Amino acid sequence: MEPCVTLISGQATECCVDLIINSGIREAVIGVLDSNGTIYSEGFRKLLEAKISVSFFNRSLRKAVEEETFEYGDIHKLIGPGKRRIPTINSGTNLDIQFSNSDVRTINIRWSTLQPQHGVVDLLSENGAVRIASGTINFSDVTDPMIFRFPSHYARLTKGMIAIVKPNNATFCVLIKLLELYDKDILFQWEIRND
Repeated sequence: MEPCVTLISGQATECCVDLIINSGIREAVIGVLDSNGTIYSEGFRKLLEAKISVSFFNRSLRKAVEEETFEYGDIHKLIGPGKRRIPTINSGTNLDIQFSNSDVRTINIRWSTLQPQHGVVDLLSENGAVRIASGTINFSDVTDPMIFRFPSHYARLTKGMIAIVKPNNATFCVLIKLLELYDKDILFQWEIRND
């Protein structure tokens, strides 16, 4: 795994990247970049800034590491209901939400334009596929997902908001609740509803 970086000013334990730099090591091999948006590529960048030569595992070894290391497997695929923390840095993150393990129907969403200083992030999908579930607090408050008007291709969400994603050709919809925003990633929860 990519070496960790200092996350909190004045933390008691020295981070891995600083330990590597201060040890005099001149070459490092990284298995995979950390999928936590706060760390993603930061350890790699700090090693390069310290003039340490960095290489990576080959593709098959990286895949094996990802399968063994990451709790959720493929970061770009979600199955059934759940909760996930994902990076939304740079151009954002595309995700396919699959109905279930045995039902391969999917809906594509994209998280983009994370603005933690304003407490917002954009949820995007196809034109007319996204609706805000105004006034709701919990998924159970959404008794009929299509009752909410003003469909769009995106929704600007703040913490606690719920959006509904249902493309025109989809036979199910996804309810998405933004749980938390961080500097480079978000935590959200989703639930799937059959049509």
